[in-house]
Amino acid sequence: MGLHPRKSLSAGKRYSTSKLCTILYAYELHRRLRRAGSSIASIAFDPGAVPETGLLRAMPKPVQWLAKTRFMKWIMKRVGVTQGSISFSGASLAKVAADPAYRDGSGKYFQSNNGTVSDTRSSKLSYDEQRALKFWNDSKMLVRPQPNEESVLLR
Repeated sequence: MGLHPRKSLSAGKRYSTSKLCTILYAYELHRRLRRAGSSIASIAFDPGAVPETGLLRAMPKPVQWLAKTRFMKWIMKRVGVTQGSISFSGASLAKVAADPAYRDGSGKYFQSNNGTVSDTRSSKLSYDEQRALKFWNDSKMLVRPQPNEESVLLR
């Protein structure tokens, strides 16, 4: 659902909004960690499109099959869709999370695409600090942490 309960959002809009929220949250967490003097990293990671994960489970079977073909992967590459695989994207996420080479990656966006991982810019909207703060505060309101669960990061 969107802002208007009678008008539902398309699956694509819901998906892209959820990805934007994840990045907004990662960037806001990074800012809060730095203000608190923490060395913990908050990194945004995009594994790329990985059809084998069930991403298309609601689509008709022929569409699911087609998405896994070399032909469709070739088309996706040509139109600029980031691509990953379960094994490469999973290993890349583990590397970004644990490899000391990424220790200065906090507040950055890493993308797994076609066999490489790169530090790249996320969407223009993802850098909107006011939007990130609103999302953070709205999330906090929805979660309703108890006083003993709040930390300096949640304030």
